[in-house]
Amino acid sequence: RVASALVALHADPGAKWTLGTLARRAGMSEATLKRQFTALVGEPPLTYLARVRSDHAARLLRTTTLGLAEVAERVGYQNESSFGRAFRRWRRLAPGQFRESSRTAS
Repeated sequence: RVASALVALHADPGAKWTLGTLARRAGMSEATLKRQFTALVGEPPLTYLARVRSDHAARLLRTTTLGLAEVAERVGYQNESSFGRAFRRWRRLAPGQFRESSRTAS
């Protein structure tokens, strides 16, 4: 059942996921999902989601010319500011700096 939550997160990382919506998708309680997900994946569901979103955003920044607001929206953030803070937590660079460093590296 944890797999159904994983599939859902990867199929639509930009959705407004909560622990509750994922638990309903998996057909289990929030506590059970969190415990089993963490045991199988190594981190809680919403932490995993943040990483998936960061990875997806990094791909978009490397491979498209989408503006930062569009990237933020596609990966599930309401605004560029919250996206920037979350991205910096995972990548240690602001999204614009990441994009520029990716171009330079290529």
